[in-house]
Amino acid sequence: MQAAVAGFLIRPNLSRRTFTITRQQMHRLKYRIVSDLSPPPAAAPSSFVAVVALAWASFVRAKHPAGIFSADDEVYLFFFADCRARLDPPPGENYFGTCISGCMATAAARDLLAADGVSRAAAAVAAEVRRAAEEPLAGWDWMDTVTRRADMDRLVNVAGSTRFPAYEATDFGWGSPARTELVTMNHDGQVVLVAGKGGVLQASVSLQSPGAHGRVQLVLPQLLGLINRYGCVCADQIVQTVLFMHIITNCKVQLNVSVRKCCLNKP
Repeated sequence: MQAAVAGFLIRPNLSRRTFTITRQQMHRLKYRIVSDLSPPPAAAPSSFVAVVALAWASFVRAKHPAGIFSADDEVYLFFFADCRARLDPPPGENYFGTCISGCMATAAARDLLAADGVSRAAAAVAAEVRRAAEEPLAGWDWMDTVTRRADMDRLVNVAGSTRFPAYEATDFGWGSPARTELVTMNHDGQVVLVAGKGGVLQASVSLQSPGAHGRVQLVLPQLLGLINRYGCVCADQIVQTVLFMHIITNCKVQLNVSVRKCCLNKP
């Protein structure tokens, strides 16, 4: 719980980590999601859908053993959608105001705890993206939706975009910064995405730290079972990463390029 002391807001002690995801790792993740879905989708998920699905499933796995929620409870993933190109008529190119809509993906915790939990999470996120494209104004009351529907302990909040050029946009003539982070990132279950250097994706995540490392160790056998069929090495590295990138960094999938090439070319 948050408490105000002498005019200051006391926030919980959070563990924050930042990961970079290469194009090759992203291809592997997309391949895995497509392989686990039945029937397989016509195209691979977008990079945004793939990485937030992984974050969401891993968040549930880290939280569930602590008894914060049961397998029968619903879990949520919240993100914003840019509505400028979806309005009729669309705002002009010089429009400077906010034009976003809230999106809330919902799934049963047991679905994300399953062996194919990442793929199920991706399907739920992709469905919410399609809904936002079809009904861009439906999420204008997103704040009411979040406070009314979602228990904060079961919510993952995504900020930023896989396409936001955080390093290029902040080059003011003396080179791009060595590191870019969102300093206001101070919430349990928060994920911040930006386009990193050299074509990588940068993902920063935060979890409430007390017991988080131990809970991930408790679910390690399940995580290993989830990725063994794709090849897994260095189990201790999965414990060290703690948050959601344990699956990507240890996944050694051999891509079937001839079958999946058309899917994996999607950005």
